[in-house]
Amino acid sequence: MTNSKKNLKLNRGFSLVEVLVALAIFMILMFPLVGAITRSIHSTTTAKELQYRNDFAEGLMEQMKSVPIDDIKDSSVVENIIKELGAEDLTSYTFNPANNKMSAEGVVYLKIPKAKEEQKYSYHVEVSNEDYESLFPAKSPSGYVESLDKDKVALIDGAALGNYDDYAFKALFTKYLAGKQSSDTYDETAALAAYDNVTAKREIEIVVTKKTGNIYEVNSTVKYTDTSTTANSFEYNIYHKEFKDELPSIYLMYNVGVYNRNYTVDSIKVSLPDDDTLDPKLFVIETPENMETTPGSGVYVETRRKPERGNRSTQTLTFVSGLYSDKLKVYQNVEDSGSINTGGFNGNVYNLSEVDRNGGLYSVKVWMTEGDFSTDYVSSHNPVLKGSREGR
Repeated sequence: MTNSKKNLKLNRGFSLVEVLVALAIFMILMFPLVGAITRSIHSTTTAKELQYRNDFAEGLMEQMKSVPIDDIKDSSVVENIIKELGAEDLTSYTFNPANNKMSAEGVVYLKIPKAKEEQKYSYHVEVSNEDYESLFPAKSPSGYVESLDKDKVALIDGAALGNYDDYAFKALFTKYLAGKQSSDTYDETAALAAYDNVTAKREIEIVVTKKTGNIYEVNSTVKYTDTSTTANSFEYNIYHKEFKDELPSIYLMYNVGVYNRNYTVDSIKVSLPDDDTLDPKLFVIETPENMETTPGSGVYVETRRKPERGNRSTQTLTFVSGLYSDKLKVYQNVEDSGSINTGGFNGNVYNLSEVDRNGGLYSVKVWMTEGDFSTDYVSSHNPVLKGSREGR
């Protein structure tokens, strides 16, 4: 009897109070986990919505960059592009021939996986060359030109020039010291003091050749020469690409040269195929990061390319004639074309703002938002995507 009572006591289970306490502890521990799971699901859904929104914006951007520029003047062409991307009819379309600006707006319903219903987004797209109308003395909007289709234009990255400035300084300085050390009268202090006055020439050469099969090959090199002795020089290849069927426009993203804490003496030389049917164009574009607010002022937007010595007015850029360069049109925003040193250059040098509207640069911008646009949404918000295209 005693053993039965003991076993009954041992097997009686949990009381209601104990169960409630355990349940309360479990809920307390689970609450943060449930919140984290909910937030994760919400974040995943939001990320998918952004992905689908961006996919539509990128598709619209690429279509606007690839269609012939004259076609955007026709609202039916733009509407067909929009419908191919799955959007509704355009709600508005305008084209202003004064500045070749096209604006189109509408609505697209995006089907997001696992979403209960399609999400409504409003979009606004603009194609215009007004961003490039007055690029002198103002500079090119950073990010636009770099987003040109690199399979259609020869885009020579300016960052490479800045990197090679550093390589060349180290290489030429080492060669300079080696030459001084070979002398029986070598004096390190005097050699270093003398080197303070040494600068370098920076020669950028672009060579375009036409190969069999109607292929155009574009090569570019940069050569640095120590001004104290022309025997000291180094040359680097900075660009090589082939283009099928059509001569590409060439874009050189220009950085002012800096060598030995001073500006380099820069020159640009272009050689072309012997073909009178070609219409070669070179765009030499300096972006705001490397630019004085007023040429010669010494006041910079940023100081990344500002040397320790010298004023921007001491930096010079010369265009040099190459093979068959007489038909070359150069559009640049480094200096005013009236004061730029063209030497014996037999081509034509213009300010970037003088570029032919029908053959110049166009910006492409896309805005998108969930639901409907507010009245001033486009003017008060940055586009979700922006890029550039040529005017052809």
